[in-house]
Amino acid sequence: MTRAGEHLQKELPFVLFRRPNGKTVQGIFQNNQELLQTPDLKAAGFVFAPFNSNKTNVLIPKDHFMVANWQPSKATPENNGIPLTEVGKKKHIALVEKAINGIQDGQFQKVVVSRTVNLDIVCDAIAIFSKALNSYSNAFCYLWYHPKVGMWLGATPERLVAVEHQNFKTTALAGTLPYTHNEAPQWGTKEIKEQQMVTDFLYDQLTDHLSNMQVSATKTSRAGNLWHLKTDISGKLAPTSSLAEIVTKIHPTSAVCGLPKEAARDFIQKEEAYDREFYTGFLGELDLDGSAHLFVNLRCMQVHGKSIKIYVGGGITEESDPLQEWLETQNKSKTMLSLL
Repeated sequence: MTRAGEHLQKELPFVLFRRPNGKTVQGIFQNNQELLQTPDLKAAGFVFAPFNSNKTNVLIPKDHFMVANWQPSKATPENNGIPLTEVGKKKHIALVEKAINGIQDGQFQKVVVSRTVNLDIVCDAIAIFSKALNSYSNAFCYLWYHPKVGMWLGATPERLVAVEHQNFKTTALAGTLPYTHNEAPQWGTKEIKEQQMVTDFLYDQLTDHLSNMQVSATKTSRAGNLWHLKTDISGKLAPTSSLAEIVTKIHPTSAVCGLPKEAARDFIQKEEAYDREFYTGFLGELDLDGSAHLFVNLRCMQVHGKSIKIYVGGGITEESDPLQEWLETQNKSKTMLSLL
């Protein structure tokens, strides 16, 4: 953490991160302020890519690499964080209603709509990252900074791809219900259908690129104060298929965009009325040997000098209820609000 603080003072790029259920925190530190890219995903370092695949990603190269053991701190009194507000409720419900109308009109089968929670607050990003490590052990937690881009922080539950020695894994994660102690989630038709759409999309996109493809049974997975439905897909990456090719086909997935992808993306960019930037993009480790561990940028915040912007969204299907979709974004916002 000390090295990150020094880089921040010098306005030099860096990233701190911990893999899900990991026991170490890793850091990658850049020597200069140059804005680097890796369109072919073949460089060694940490890639940070936007939702809009027509825009370029950012690479923090492995100029310096550090690993530190991490152990959760002792339990502290529960902190409920920043309370929820009703700001933006009417606008978001109207957006969901418009999305449902688009589905009924045959524009798309599913679309993911989002909003932001904007707070005027000065924070210590490194301290927030430390809280995230303690609060969300099974998430990919990160703190990313580039002086020419900004600072982002998150605890995402969703893997985009993992590749090691041609062994490939991805995850279909969709459907959301609030976590209640000692109560099992009761999945409805909307959540089950939404998750199956994501699984089918990934399967269809990967069929020509994987051998021995296996699809796990769908299971319930907890992420912080939320339940999700999760299906793992694995296989052997074909020798003729590259990581960049795979990522281009599946990003953005239907879990963060919709189906069909192009129609859903057009609706998002027209109707959300703001730039998602790196929210619902992807991020993670790249190595020269072709291995990669990439995650979807969910449950995240953008940190400015005296303000924070938290990003939340949800998948809309024909069965969606606008009020329940608003409440889902409220529940998702608690992941970041609880750290403040």
